[in-house]
Amino acid sequence: MKTTPTADKCRTVHAMQLRRMLTFAVMLLLGFLVIVGRLIYIQVFQHEDLLSKAQEKTRRTYLRETERGEILDRQGVLLASNQRVRILCANLAYIDRYNEPMAKAIAECLGVDEVSLRERLELQYVKVKGREVLDPHVRLKVKVTHEEFSRLQDYIAAYPFDPNHDQLH
Repeated sequence: MKTTPTADKCRTVHAMQLRRMLTFAVMLLLGFLVIVGRLIYIQVFQHEDLLSKAQEKTRRTYLRETERGEILDRQGVLLASNQRVRILCANLAYIDRYNEPMAKAIAECLGVDEVSLRERLELQYVKVKGREVLDPHVRLKVKVTHEEFSRLQDYIAAYPFDPNHDQLH
C-alpha cells in the first residue's frame, strides 16, 4: 500500500510531538529527582548543623546593662536601683502535678522553709476585671545568689523529668 505525502507528514509530526513530550517528561523527572536529592541531602547530611543553627535562634540569654539611674520617691526612699537581681519564679501550670517534690528540691537548693514554699506553690486566683482568674506565676525568691541559681540549674539539667529525685549535688 502506498502512503500519501500528507500521511507521511502526519506521522513525522506525530513522532516529533511524541519525542518532544518524552524529552519534556524526562527533564521534568530529572528536575524532580534533583529536588528530592537535595531534600534528602539536607535532611540526612546537614541535619545536625541546621538543628544547632535553629536552636541558636530560639535559645539565648541576654545580659543587658540597665539604662536608668536610681529611682527615688518624693521622700528620697530608694524604690529601684541598677543592681542586677535574680528572681526565681515558678509557673504553676507546668509543675502543678509535682508541687510537693518540687517544693522539697527548691527548698533544699535555696535553703528556705519547705512548708511555706509548698503553700506558695498552690494554685492562686486573682481578680481581673471582676472575675477570678488563675495566676500561674509565683515569685519564690528575690535576690537568688549565683550559687543557688547554679544549684537549681544543675538539678534541672540532671533531673528534668524526675522531680521526685531526693539527692541534690
